Amino acid sequence: MFISHDYKLLQEERHLDPTYGTADGARVILPMLKQANARSVLDYGAGKGKLKEYMSSAGISAEYIPYDPAIYEFSSDPKTADILVCLDVCEYIEADYIDAALAHMASKFERAAIFVISCFPSQNELDCGRNAHILLRSPSWWFSKIWSNFEIVDFKAAEAKIDGRIQGHKIMLVCGKKGSRLDVEA
Repeated sequence: MFISHDYKLLQEERHLDPTYGTADGARVILPMLKQANARSVLDYGAGKGKLKEYMSSAGISAEYIPYDPAIYEFSSDPKTADILVCLDVCEYIEADYIDAALAHMASKFERAAIFVISCFPSQNELDCGRNAHILLRSPSWWFSKIWSNFEIVDFKAAEAKIDGRIQGHKIMLVCGKKGSRLDVEA
């Protein structure tokens, strides 16, 4: 289990909002997915499954595998894919479940895992009034946490601005299996 019952109910309710869980940041990873020429892509924390639309519009024909424990139709344990994408998801995982979720992710890809993580407060709140980014941590904390389960081969951090003001950092990590070399062009 990678989500508590109460938090699952909160997330189910939150996903009724059409602006929530839309993979708006997907465009940054599409060139990597295209270059990788993957047969399959696992969208871990798929929300509304919008990554599939972005992939299709970019001409990426890989099999799309959505997984999200808070979305009933995407909540079955997914099969392993060539590429795992975890796009603005980790910061929404409960602290008590992050290690298990990362271990699960590490078992669900063959070639590469791509993480995009926001390290600043969300503009959204949960229905309980709490900020939607419930696991708000620094880029160095995330680097260490991801490193414990994956071989990090690329790391980028960028300032995140909202209304021209710096809010924090958004990070992207490209990873392989722990102890392996990554070759996404293979």
